[in-house]
Amino acid sequence: MFGHLVPCSGGKSIDLARTNVYLGRRPDADRDAPLNAQTALCRLRFVDGWWHVDDLLGRGDVRVNHERVQSCRLNRLDELAIGRARFRIDYIPPEDFSVLSETLEEIAESVLSSQSNLGLLKSSQPASAPPPVSLAAVRPARTPPSPRSPPAVPSTTGMSTTTDLLIVAPSLPSELLGRLIPLGGGADYPLMKPTILVGRQPPCDIILRVATVSSKHCTLELTEGYWQVKDLGSRNGVRVDSVRCDQAWIFPESRLSIADQRFRLDYTPEGLPPVPNPAQRPSLMAQAGLVGEELERMMTRPAGPGTQDRDSERKRFELLEEG
Repeated sequence: MFGHLVPCSGGKSIDLARTNVYLGRRPDADRDAPLNAQTALCRLRFVDGWWHVDDLLGRGDVRVNHERVQSCRLNRLDELAIGRARFRIDYIPPEDFSVLSETLEEIAESVLSSQSNLGLLKSSQPASAPPPVSLAAVRPARTPPSPRSPPAVPSTTGMSTTTDLLIVAPSLPSELLGRLIPLGGGADYPLMKPTILVGRQPPCDIILRVATVSSKHCTLELTEGYWQVKDLGSRNGVRVDSVRCDQAWIFPESRLSIADQRFRLDYTPEGLPPVPNPAQRPSLMAQAGLVGEELERMMTRPAGPGTQDRDSERKRFELLEEG
């Protein structure tokens, strides 16, 4: 499997299981003919770990991040529009592997540097120093530490030449503080640190490659157990429950809009809920308790029989004249 095409409007994703995939059917093509270079609107090519898109007609039916293209490379989570159908391509490009390899190289360099410093420390002992004394001969035997307790790092003050130095490699962050879930479908964004920068370009933590999103759009901050969003002067702004605001708290049932991209922030709050900011005025729907999934169910609920307002029916009036 080389990746997935996730519909922006929701639905089942399309598996990219081959290195050449044809999408869309030309209006003049035979409906029963298989998709190929003569019948499809565009082609996806997987070359050197990257997906590329080619417009086979050259009429502007293919757009990447709202821009018409003839042939270009696709980054992860780019928006691909073929006519009226909109998708997001989800795969792991080679640059993600390079970031991981650079992190592992930094850890290895730090370990090797610590080992080289230890060798210099042992070689710096003067030649006239007395022979080292075994620690087992002067210290009583101790019981080994409990398996659950971490090993203690020996102090460098008055350290003997026979004392070993404990080398601890830096650990990568592994605590999941929440997830940013796209409402239109697509992969979730894990929130691994208390301050997240969201924008269209690096060095943002969450990159939304959409033209409506600013290069540095907003930040998500975890404060006293609750997440809040801060607008960084973006062009299309930030909305929480359809209310535009510069800074607002995001509760688990709230809906967050970054430009025209809608999300739900999934996390478990801790402590007492904070007081909403003065600029965060709830809408009439929120005041009535219609937010989140309850509002979406109401908007998609079909109208039942007999729900027509009787007052809206045409009424007839007669004018009677008395002679």
